[in-house]
Amino acid sequence: ETEVHRALDNHKVYELSLQEAEKLELVEEYDADREYQAHIMNMLNLDAFKNGLKVVVDPMFGVGVGYLDNYLEALGCEMRAVHGYRDVLFGGSLPRPVDQNLDGLKRAVKSYEADLGLALDGEASRFGVVDKNGEYVAPNQVMCLLLDYLLKTRSFRGPVARSVATTHMLDRVAKKNGLAVIETPVGFKYIGRCLRERGCMLGAEENGGLSIFGHIPDKDGILACLLVAEMAAVTGKSLTELHEDFTAEYGEVANEKMDLHYGLQDQEQVMHLLNEYNPKSIAGVKVEQNQNTGGRKFVMEDGSWVLIRPANTEPVLRIYVEALDRVRLGDIQREIQNALGL
Repeated sequence: ETEVHRALDNHKVYELSLQEAEKLELVEEYDADREYQAHIMNMLNLDAFKNGLKVVVDPMFGVGVGYLDNYLEALGCEMRAVHGYRDVLFGGSLPRPVDQNLDGLKRAVKSYEADLGLALDGEASRFGVVDKNGEYVAPNQVMCLLLDYLLKTRSFRGPVARSVATTHMLDRVAKKNGLAVIETPVGFKYIGRCLRERGCMLGAEENGGLSIFGHIPDKDGILACLLVAEMAAVTGKSLTELHEDFTAEYGEVANEKMDLHYGLQDQEQVMHLLNEYNPKSIAGVKVEQNQNTGGRKFVMEDGSWVLIRPANTEPVLRIYVEALDRVRLGDIQREIQNALGL
């Protein structure tokens, strides 16, 4: 986007109507779908799908309708769809593929005894995944499984880029395989820059944004979903089984995001407390790193961490916590809430 604006700033742009442009033979029709599909298929192991895979797709009434479902059918998958038509009101709810919005997909996966459920957000840039048991699988977990899978099935190697709010379990996988990790501010544009300029093999963001080397330097939910489908087809395992294999090799963490709301009248006080918050330890564990990258991030000596980010558009603090288990995660959350008076 920056490069486009730079080019426009340096050249005079002439404007004319579509009819005038057609008369001057300046208009060329471009079938983006065909070229995009060919590119996507070239990035997949097509033989993996020969044994068949039962998949339910939920494009959430958005622009992904007619793309992910058609591509899966072309690969030979047995495909069903929910919310598979365009609706400018998105069925009356936000088209975000998060746990609480995927009840329809969960029911359909169980009803059709599918191997997998795959969801897209309204613009098909982010993904959501449901296991064969009808259980939601968080993006942080899916990204780790995909990185491990790509390392075992692809020859290319490069750094891993993740946002400051994304699981450090990616770091464990990267370190074990001799890869560097690049931590970026929140926002996929920073990860995209790393993909473009640093040759990263994978870029990931905790909210379901993902891309890989050789693809566009922006998040693509369709590609992410197809890679998950390939992983399931190649291994012949459910995501639950894959997660069990993964934790046996790399261990396990617990992570959670929560929103702390406060009144507008309290904003100045909350921001003051956040700016002044400088703990030597959190929940009894020493703080090793104190970062200020789009928020306050504290990394403890046991590997647990917390990120506190003010929302840009509403009086909310977004709290991201990762710890070795659920008990410690809860301890950290409670201490942060008490420290900020929320």
